[in-house]
Amino acid sequence: MLGVSFLLLNYHRGTYMYLVNVDFSGRKTTNVADNVSEQLVSLSPTLAHVTPTYEDLLCRCKKMDIREFRKTKSSSLYSKIGKVTQDQSDMNTIYVHIQTFDQQNKSKTVGGDLLHVIVTSDHVDGRVAGHVTDHGDGRYTGVVRLLWSDQIHIHVRIGSALENECLRILALDKFGNQVFTKEKGFGVRGYYKGNGTVEQLTPCSTNAFIYGYNSTCNFTEMNDNMSWYCGKSRNTHLQCTDIKGFQSGFFDVSAASQFEKLFLPTVEYLEHTVRLAYSSVQTQLNPITSNTSLEKCSRRSSVYSWREGFDQPSGYWFNKTWIFYNCSSSIRHDPATYRQCLKGKTLYFFGDSTVMQYAQYIVNKIMNLRNKGLADYKGNEREYHKRQVMSGQGINLLYFKHAMPFHYRNFLLKVITSIPTELTRLSQSQIPDKDLIVFVSYDVHFHAFPISAFKDRILKLVRAVKHLLSVKPKTKVFFKGPHFIHDDIRWFDNRISLLYRDIIHDAFLDLASDVIYLDTWWVTITHGNSDLHPGGNALIGQIQQLMTYLC
Repeated sequence: MLGVSFLLLNYHRGTYMYLVNVDFSGRKTTNVADNVSEQLVSLSPTLAHVTPTYEDLLCRCKKMDIREFRKTKSSSLYSKIGKVTQDQSDMNTIYVHIQTFDQQNKSKTVGGDLLHVIVTSDHVDGRVAGHVTDHGDGRYTGVVRLLWSDQIHIHVRIGSALENECLRILALDKFGNQVFTKEKGFGVRGYYKGNGTVEQLTPCSTNAFIYGYNSTCNFTEMNDNMSWYCGKSRNTHLQCTDIKGFQSGFFDVSAASQFEKLFLPTVEYLEHTVRLAYSSVQTQLNPITSNTSLEKCSRRSSVYSWREGFDQPSGYWFNKTWIFYNCSSSIRHDPATYRQCLKGKTLYFFGDSTVMQYAQYIVNKIMNLRNKGLADYKGNEREYHKRQVMSGQGINLLYFKHAMPFHYRNFLLKVITSIPTELTRLSQSQIPDKDLIVFVSYDVHFHAFPISAFKDRILKLVRAVKHLLSVKPKTKVFFKGPHFIHDDIRWFDNRISLLYRDIIHDAFLDLASDVIYLDTWWVTITHGNSDLHPGGNALIGQIQQLMTYLC
């Protein structure tokens, strides 16, 4: 039995598309390049989407019976890795064949799950992930490039089950907020307080529809013209003008039935794993030296950063280093080297707490300002932004949160500005563009809300970046893409992350040669990251990725 998939291989400035006939019965495959004719495919910075669109998912999910979801969801206990076949070509490729089974131990005949294949090494510090093709009939094939020899351990993870994807998408359509799929809804609320002790909290959203509230208060203007609404208090003594701030916490989601609640855990590894001795045909003993003939990542066009990681891993981890498949690093990865690279630069970080992690690393490890914490980064009167320049070792750095939604225990309404507004101010500054680095991201704070709001923010951001680059064309601009997360308490979803990734790629099409895309998805997949805030080697890999492009 043959499964059909496409393998995209990047060599220097050429991108090749191969048709791969994957033998699911376990018979050894022959060299892929020998099986099919090679065709150079001219790929735009955005490829054909490898994930379904929101509209496709919604249409499919509406046709499914949610009362059957408990039976049909893929089982991490029963689903199995089939054969592992090796292609002894120059690509050092192995194929991991997977058959999913449902909760009743019946083989599945439909696809739709988001699966990851992760290979770890027993005796060396090596980890690599593979792209997984969904054959649509319950079978999946992972394609992994492994560049060293060792005893390896193959893991498969269900990053998002189809049934949970549908529950989230249906909740967005019905309730306007996918936290209704949780037993306890957690999100941003508006805090109203009138005369005396009259006060109330109501749920907020990027969209005007808030389930359970006939009337909403429009706070878009005070959110620097980024869409933002809260339910209008049902207390007749409180008006929209009585809003005092925004804070995160729990609110009522009891309107959703038990059939509409997520299945936990939302992310899980298959019980079945495979160990085997793997022999690489790589001639170099150390994979770190195997890509020295490739173009330096910092010198090539940023267009290639948008092509990598879209439907295949952009790199792998070996000997405490994140290594790109298709370009090479020209630096030593240590604070001293980073410090020299950033000397004389001014860095602006815009986004959420996962962006703050980068800023915090630079402040602590490179600028040596170890007593400067950014986790509680508000002004002296708890206003939204602190607007403080931190300086050290000849480096200047600022960190700004994006406009609401932003989850924190309590924000006052002072000085909420948006990324586009701050980029406009930055374009008017006296900072030389050759010394300016801008780092931007939107992601996890939007997952709970309708996807239209995320599209709107990205389009406004793109216009602002275009304006900045028209005034300061030598500015280095980075966009950090979504990363893998597992958090069953809050609202994050990995399928939504991939939908966001498609939106980002489409919106930045005209800027692909001017903005560098940071593919943190594969860094965090490779390290098996489960946290909202990647830590350990997952964070180090992200820092190395950024600095490889910068220096």
